[in-house]
Amino acid sequence: MAYWAAVVPTPAYAEQRLRHHETITVDNGAAQPAPGDKVALVAALAEPVVFGAGTVVSCRPCRVAYTHRRLDEPLAAAGLLPNRAVGLHPLDPAVLSEVVRRLAVPHPADRVRWVVGVHLPIEASTPAEAVREFWTYIIELGPRELPAYVHRLGDDLAMREYVAGEPIGDIDPH
Repeated sequence: MAYWAAVVPTPAYAEQRLRHHETITVDNGAAQPAPGDKVALVAALAEPVVFGAGTVVSCRPCRVAYTHRRLDEPLAAAGLLPNRAVGLHPLDPAVLSEVVRRLAVPHPADRVRWVVGVHLPIEASTPAEAVREFWTYIIELGPRELPAYVHRLGDDLAMREYVAGEPIGDIDPH
């Protein structure tokens, strides 16, 4: 088994933050990963961050299945991984072990239920037509343009607006 740092370009990281993905495709260049190899996922931002870890599931193209993710609060890569170019690079197993330890997320029992909604005023002749128009807007505009509203179940007044995976601001309940 080999250990790798997969440095992904900023747009690939942004896409991971927009939608839930089980895997990520990484540029392996001349590297020769094998299924089962372990990977630290790094975003090539101005200040690189570690946003996940995973296991190689296919090699050409190289796809990594997440085992850990930290998309909302990634780790600073400084001190863990040297600055590297986009691609797949060998990594010391001890460094990967430290990355995985720091990426540890709360136990699923600690998870919170959220209410997420997209509200659109739509003119239509029938409810079914309105639903079709709704899904057309969702598909065409998507998370980069449509605001989604989120709050903890039972705490409607804490609603926040998100566009492109980022909070826009607090919603005034009045």
